[in-house]
Amino acid sequence: MSGTLGLGNSNLAASLVSRRDMRGHVLRRDALTFDTRFAAPLNGAIEAVANLFVFVRGTTQIYSAQTIGLPNPGPAAYLLRDDEIDRVSANTTHFLRSYGEVVEVVHLRFNLEDIRCPAGLAQGALALSPVAFAAAERLPGLIGSNDIVPAIRQFGLALQACGVLREGMFDAEENIDVTSRLLGLIADRYRALDTATTLKEIAHGIGLSLRHVGRTFESAVAAAGLPSAGFREDSRIVRLRLAVLLLGGTGLNVTQVADKVGYSGVVAMSRAFRDAGLPAPGDVRRAMATPLLPSAQRAATGSIHEPSKRAA
Repeated sequence: MSGTLGLGNSNLAASLVSRRDMRGHVLRRDALTFDTRFAAPLNGAIEAVANLFVFVRGTTQIYSAQTIGLPNPGPAAYLLRDDEIDRVSANTTHFLRSYGEVVEVVHLRFNLEDIRCPAGLAQGALALSPVAFAAAERLPGLIGSNDIVPAIRQFGLALQACGVLREGMFDAEENIDVTSRLLGLIADRYRALDTATTLKEIAHGIGLSLRHVGRTFESAVAAAGLPSAGFREDSRIVRLRLAVLLLGGTGLNVTQVADKVGYSGVVAMSRAFRDAGLPAPGDVRRAMATPLLPSAQRAATGSIHEPSKRAA
């Protein structure tokens, strides 16, 4: 499934992909900055998973309260732990910012037991083979196309060959879109990247009971190994993360961002940010507009850009 959204001066396009033991998405962002420091956290305990991010276009920087790394113009790959993207907290020590006129990224989530190298931003960039990078570079051009299914498998096979994934994970062909039943129900909403849809609206639109649609959602995410706390909680996280993304670009002001992602106003969005342990929307915008000066430059200029404190 795929969606494209025009956002002021920016655009966002995405395709979802999933297998029995992997899920993720392929994104293309135009003039949108994202910083994992402001990733709204999922509820629940930290899970034993690794998130592979391969940036085929765009610049990335790893930073912490003590050090800020040099900009990496890419292509670049990183393995993030669960507490570095889906459950960021006050205990998270390292963060990743990605930015540029065009950012193309492949994000795949695996069980930690399927990964054959250390995870965590403290490890730095992940060394991938030229074949693996080449396979990843094909994927953003296939957003919205059925050809993305075999292309994801070819990328997985390249990850196996270079020792990132355990052998055998991608050997067999598989229907990647195991959540097709669920995604078929919300296809029109997803194509518009609608963050305000309720499960009741979806059930009414297709003539099924709310209970039946809710069970379909729970079965689909369980089959795909997706982290989920229910449709309402997942929608809350998607709305927050899209808001953060829009604050990192687009030319939209804070009021327009709140309206675009479905909040009733700036006050409601600010409350949602506070409840998620995030700084106020205006502070997030200013932080992401402030360049990350590498440590050597920072020492020379006396400038410092430290992560703000988060609720534990």
